[in-house]
Amino acid sequence: MKEPTIIYLHGPSSSGKTQIAQELQEQLPDFFLRFALDTIFEGFPKSVLHRKWDGQDLSDTRCPSVGRGYHACVHALAGTGFNLIIDDDLPDDVVGRYMGDIIERYNVIVIGVHCPLDELTKREAQRPDRTAGSAKRGFETIREGIQYDLVIDSSQKTPDQAASEIARFLQGHPRYPRGGVDKSDNQ
Repeated sequence: MKEPTIIYLHGPSSSGKTQIAQELQEQLPDFFLRFALDTIFEGFPKSVLHRKWDGQDLSDTRCPSVGRGYHACVHALAGTGFNLIIDDDLPDDVVGRYMGDIIERYNVIVIGVHCPLDELTKREAQRPDRTAGSAKRGFETIREGIQYDLVIDSSQKTPDQAASEIARFLQGHPRYPRGGVDKSDNQ
């Protein structure tokens, strides 16, 4: 069985990761399942999401456990052979705790999706599903401790252009062979 490839888009809230992931799915020659931290949050009741967006206390919802559950799902999907495009906006220290074993175990290509703070703040204000200040918090806690294979400035490109740049980068990347990686080649 071929080992799946995981393309991990990491960047602050409102940086455009979801739109880039959707475009990338269409541009890559192989099938990739898109699975994001927001996919988990979409399963929450709307009343809880509104509380989240308003910055209210969510300790009664197990919301703090969502990151651990998300990464367990990534393990399960990759373990069944799915190529994945995943994205999240978790702080670097949280990524290290939950993504470190995924990065070590699977064929992961880490893409930073970054954007200047003023643009993030503007985008956040235009979206009703964003907690005020989350873009700024993400901007301040992302980029310090993660080694990226590629960094995209999403303020300078449309999602289609950013996805095209990533797709071109992947074609020459040794961890992105078409169809996945044969596990016997990695041992």
